[in-house]
Amino acid sequence: MNLITVDETLKPFIDDFNFGGTYIDFSSNMVFVKTINFTRAREIIILPQINPHENFITFKGALNSTNRLKSAVNEMFLLADDHNPHAICVYIDVILNNVVVASFFNEAKENTPFFDSVKNIYHPIFKFYDSNEEIFSNTSSLNNKKIRKRTIADVILAGDGLDYEDSEVGEDGACSCGFWARNRANPNINYIGTAGHCFTNQDYYHLPWDSPTRENLESIGQTAFEATSPQDFGLIHISNNDVQPRAAIRNTNPLFTELFIKDGHAGVHLCAPQTSL
Repeated sequence: MNLITVDETLKPFIDDFNFGGTYIDFSSNMVFVKTINFTRAREIIILPQINPHENFITFKGALNSTNRLKSAVNEMFLLADDHNPHAICVYIDVILNNVVVASFFNEAKENTPFFDSVKNIYHPIFKFYDSNEEIFSNTSSLNNKKIRKRTIADVILAGDGLDYEDSEVGEDGACSCGFWARNRANPNINYIGTAGHCFTNQDYYHLPWDSPTRENLESIGQTAFEATSPQDFGLIHISNNDVQPRAAIRNTNPLFTELFIKDGHAGVHLCAPQTSL
């Protein structure tokens, strides 16, 4: 079943007052609906357009309707006009059924008046990012941060560059990193997908975006699989422990430098950008 089709069929019946939005979970093979009014949910599930998809739809209880969350965002924008916070992004997270306020960690002190003005009224979730892309996430208060620190030397994201020597012409070549993959039999073996025509029998090197040089790049590893027909696809075995793949796509938005790949199923990847309103 195509869950995207199920979601698109369902959405016209999901209003902003009785529901809090929909989201797709590919790992569960399910479309979830954040639900305030289960009476309305029962009316929807028996509709002839929806009933054939019943086994792929789950209505989950929620506290906040989409209308309530949108109103909160609009009111927070008015407070932002009063306090002039710097480098913030306010958006609705359907899965969390809440409003998220995101900012850089080094702006937190300057933005405290705005944070204080919204946290006790709207109870949003605060997320903080620092200049090195470490993520500071707080789901209760600004004084109780859960910190995830980077402990690796080099992070590979989908969309980054690959530098290599072309085996056929003996010259430098460049390709793009694809998604992170794991060996099904041994999950400790990691790969980076790329195009099969980028084959080399030598090492590939990580070439980050906007790198000023192609010298002293970090080695990734060598080809584990390559094919150009029927699909142009290859795998690079990550043999260097100083590089680490991440389930994310490089993004040009300076506030959200990574688009996290939230769910994957049967070769399908769902990218979850944090969209500002």
